[in-house]
Amino acid sequence: MIKEKYLYIKLYVNKIEIHDLNSKRIQLMEGEFSDSRIVFADFMKAEELMKEGISKLYSTKNWFTCFNVLIQQMERIEGGVSEVEKRAIIDSARHGAEAKRMEFIESTVDLSYSEVMHVLTQK
Repeated sequence: MIKEKYLYIKLYVNKIEIHDLNSKRIQLMEGEFSDSRIVFADFMKAEELMKEGISKLYSTKNWFTCFNVLIQQMERIEGGVSEVEKRAIIDSARHGAEAKRMEFIESTVDLSYSEVMHVLTQK
């Protein structure tokens, strides 16, 4: 049986907040992956931090777990997130979270867990 898991990942300057919507646990990861213009400048480092944070939330890897992920950049989106940045964020999150489904929100407004679930469960 496949177990659906839902993650809400918020990106800040040099900080990634990973919310497990199933257990309501939060893992905060910090590292040097931003630069003076872009939150997601070193995507390999950010991807590593995502993997590490998710592995802390899920100490044992269940091969039948599918992650549904909503990722949101919370800072430095004044002029919008470029398509290149968005692609790097989505690809890194897809690999870092091993996501089955990936959604990206371009907004600095925190979403409630029910709002995140609504986005992730729409067909």
